Amino acid sequence: MEKLLNMLNEGRALSQNELADELGISAETLAAQIDYMERLGILRRIESACGCSGGCGGCSSKCHDGGISPPVMWERAR
Repeated sequence: MEKLLNMLNEGRALSQNELADELGISAETLAAQIDYMERLGILRRIESACGCSGGCGGCSSKCHDGGISPPVMWERAR
């Protein structure tokens, strides 16, 4: 969890897929960690406003994973 918090302290909002990839852990493990930290008020979910309209236009959120909706994004609660 320390590495996750350090990544979020950099000020970027990251998708759950990006976080799991960068941390080298499964999406399920990350989801459990995020759920725990959200309940403690350490993390908060933010709305993603992707401009891709269902077809990735190369935005930074890398949302195009075959779905239409942008991913859930997380940031450190202040």
